Amino acid sequence: MKCFIEICLLVYIYCALVTAKACTSGWFGSECQFKCHCSANGVCDANGRCPTKCDKGWFGLSCQYQDLASTATTITITPRHATFTWLRDNDESTCNEDKNLASIHLTWNTPFPFTWLRLKFNSQGLTGLFTITFKTKHSFTMSCNNEYYSTADNTTVDYKCDINEEINDLTLTGPGLKSICSFYISGGRNVALRQPAVQTTTLESSSATLAVDGLTECTYYLGSTSHTYTFADAYPSWTLNLNAPKAVNRFVIYNRADCCLIRLKNFILTSFDINNNTLWTYQDPSSEPLLVYTFTTIQSDPVFKIRIVPTNKLSEDSHYVLSLCEVIMYGDCVPGSWGLECNKTCPMECSGSCHQETGMCFKCLGCTVCPSGQWGPDCTDQCSTACYNRSCDRTTGLCDKGCQGFANAPYCNTTCPSGQWGPNCTNQCSEKCYNGSCDRTSGVCDKGCDGFTNPPFCNAACPSGQWGLNCIQQCSENCYNRSCKVTTGVCDQGCIGFTDPPFCNTVCPVGQWGPNCTKQCTINCYNESCDARTGQCDEGCPELTNLPNSDTECPRGQWGSNCTNQCSGNCYRRSCDRTTGLCDKGCNGFTDPPLCSAVCPSGQWGLNCINQCSIHCYHRSCDRTTGQCDKGCHGYLNPPYCNTACPSGYFGINCINQCSMNCYNGSCNRTSGVCDKGCSGFTDPPFCTTACRRGQWGPNCTNQCSKNCFNGLCDSTTGQCSQGCQGFTNPPSCDTACPSGQWGLNCITQCSIHCYNRSCDRTTGACDKGCNGFTDPPYCTTACPNGQWGLNCIDRCSINCNKRSCESTSGLCDKGCNGFADPPFCTMVCPSGQWGPNCSNQCSENCFNGSCDSTTGLCDKGCNGFINPPYCDTVADLKTADLKTTDCPAGFHGTNCSLQCSSNCNENVCNRFGLCISCKAGFAGLYCELVTDTDSGGYTFTSGVGVGIVVGAVAVVIVVAAVLCRRRKKQPKHQSHDESNHGTILQVYRSVNKLNVYSHLNEETTEPDEVEADLRKSHEL
Repeated sequence: MKCFIEICLLVYIYCALVTAKACTSGWFGSECQFKCHCSANGVCDANGRCPTKCDKGWFGLSCQYQDLASTATTITITPRHATFTWLRDNDESTCNEDKNLASIHLTWNTPFPFTWLRLKFNSQGLTGLFTITFKTKHSFTMSCNNEYYSTADNTTVDYKCDINEEINDLTLTGPGLKSICSFYISGGRNVALRQPAVQTTTLESSSATLAVDGLTECTYYLGSTSHTYTFADAYPSWTLNLNAPKAVNRFVIYNRADCCLIRLKNFILTSFDINNNTLWTYQDPSSEPLLVYTFTTIQSDPVFKIRIVPTNKLSEDSHYVLSLCEVIMYGDCVPGSWGLECNKTCPMECSGSCHQETGMCFKCLGCTVCPSGQWGPDCTDQCSTACYNRSCDRTTGLCDKGCQGFANAPYCNTTCPSGQWGPNCTNQCSEKCYNGSCDRTSGVCDKGCDGFTNPPFCNAACPSGQWGLNCIQQCSENCYNRSCKVTTGVCDQGCIGFTDPPFCNTVCPVGQWGPNCTKQCTINCYNESCDARTGQCDEGCPELTNLPNSDTECPRGQWGSNCTNQCSGNCYRRSCDRTTGLCDKGCNGFTDPPLCSAVCPSGQWGLNCINQCSIHCYHRSCDRTTGQCDKGCHGYLNPPYCNTACPSGYFGINCINQCSMNCYNGSCNRTSGVCDKGCSGFTDPPFCTTACRRGQWGPNCTNQCSKNCFNGLCDSTTGQCSQGCQGFTNPPSCDTACPSGQWGLNCITQCSIHCYNRSCDRTTGACDKGCNGFTDPPYCTTACPNGQWGLNCIDRCSINCNKRSCESTSGLCDKGCNGFADPPFCTMVCPSGQWGPNCSNQCSENCFNGSCDSTTGLCDKGCNGFINPPYCDTVADLKTADLKTTDCPAGFHGTNCSLQCSSNCNENVCNRFGLCISCKAGFAGLYCELVTDTDSGGYTFTSGVGVGIVVGAVAVVIVVAAVLCRRRKKQPKHQSHDESNHGTILQVYRSVNKLNVYSHLNEETTEPDEVEADLRKSHEL
């Protein structure tokens, strides 16, 4: 039974291993939802652990946390050092070696929500031996009070602080820094990666999940963006559901890069909790579309779902369209859970919260209750004087009861606006304070009194005739009874000898005097001139003395019986003859003195219409009596005076018109509106109505669009590439050249594989370093001729290749080898006895020792039984063969003359086949191998031997016949019988050449040549 259970267990384990989901390279996790971040593109294991270290910008046990310390704009170390690469090299074995290290200061251009940081030391027991200080985006300095720490191991300490702020400045100080090796600031994990996503409609295969696939090659045509259906979705949206609620603090959204960026401008992102309740909504405020949108949130509610909807569309779009390249959400597990999938619960002893990566409880440093007015880890910091009642939070130091003399609680680092004071600047300074200014904490007048005498309380009014700051100024003598307003000094009872109350700074016109110039000088005064204050004749009196009290003549401006008529308003200075009423000093706004009945022509005014209306008047029209512009100003601002020129960028009547955007720097003539400094993006100054020609931009279209712009097109005003780049990657500036192997519009096209090293011109795509396997650079459209390969086909295929054919790019033999055995490399010579394509043929058995040339198959070491090397296909004809040896010395024959002639040959002489020319006495046969009976002239052998020889010969002949028959059946029809069997016959002949002599011992007329001839004859039959 036990054995059975063990077998079942093994089967279960095997099945589990077989069915376990295997992630593609670079991913891990139960659903392959986590991306590896290993250095040198290393591949992590199933738990995300890297073989060496995390890639730069990432840290953690599985390298899943973004390191914001690596993104710092500046890093300053005190004392200053030339280099400090050990701090940011992601190598925890490199550490600080300067024992004088006192502080590390980092700054960022973009604020971010602080969560926690990790410090790596090269020794133990350093917890609490340093201080963390922040500056928020409001420039408020904070300490990390109530520091919570967790130790992942003896030399790794993680810290978090009780703050919920966005920071852009961080400083570490303290003796613990002397042993620091690495420093990381958590930017959270990408909790959106490969989470379930849906959208209302889908265009082709551009599904919602493409926006969370971890790829940021943001081109729709490369299949890397989500896309709703263009013509059938009136209200498109994209929704992401997380596997569990997350604490999210940063969003990064990649727009598609190839076109249509404006569709995502001003998008709306809404977050929801697990019950589908709306948490918060964010709308992009950008004035221009962006490639990458980044924003943060310090909301504490866990996010379970987000939804994105567009608010912009192209002019040609009939519906809104939503296309997203990648949505990244940086965050972590909510309090109480931990682990990569946030599916683990914190231990009970952790009070509901633990380290999200390790599950270990955080411990608190300096968590004590401070006395009123104090705060910090040891309550040694004093609450700011800006805090109301000097009260602040014991952990953060923020003013918890508001500000005193400051406006932005709880930071209280912005002073009260002028004129406000007290708690949160809610009180208004007294109007008795000079310039409305008072002390922002007490409210007393800090710059003196306005119309009052006892600063700073200012509760006693100015004495009569005095005014202003602490009543030190005297009312003007132009004021009637020298009475003025105590705060402004303007005359509050009118003027004396002046006409413009309450300012009283315009002297009475000639002939007027008294309060507000309401009285007329007597006509008895010389030149009708009198003192403006007293009315006395200041130039004397003709024929009378001691006037102005004479009342025998009409007052100025009156005439007729009892002076009851008023002089016409058409008269200059309203002066007329006391008797006739005719204008005696000319007309005012009329042209025909003394009647003054004809109105001034348009554009004229004043005494007898001799003055021209100002050119500043619109249509040069003005009031005919005062000369003030009655229809507004032309190129000026303040009608009716029109003495202030239009501000830059404005023109026309009262400057209400804006200069055309076609004008350079928005500047135009303030009267006509024509562009006086040239055009911007237009060619015909000063009218600027003709747009720049294709490829031109700037002032009067004098600039040429950059050659880096696609099709040479750019924005006619800014010069930026409006349709993308040609050979460059970063529209619209287009100042970064294409990476190697890419070309064309925004470098989205790959160089042809026909280009050598896949290198091409980044603008045309032409192969700039030649062709690979093609012959016509730079186009590379014509393949290499047979037998050539490589750069511009200049290399020849190896002679080892079959038919000298090879692959045009690599040179490898594509049709096998010729005389070599290892295609496609063809470097191993055929084994002995083999030849031809891939050594698939066997050398002919006609070759000596079965040896032949590995490429041609010709016998390279001579023939075996044949006479015409290297072909070895002709049998020796013993009747016509040269019986003399001409090549070898006497006594030798065969290949290389290595064989000795038979010792029975006469004089040891034989031909090249070893046949004796003649035999010594007592011997006979082809090789003189037979002993003769010299007495009888016959051969001597026993009858038993003769019978045996005959029987043996018959047996051999039978075997030969059988072999020939079988070969005849197997040979191809086109192969001659003689070709296939002549070698065999010759071998058989050689096998029985000695026997056939014995078979003819009793036939006296038969010679050896006749024996061979008979054998050949039988072969031919």
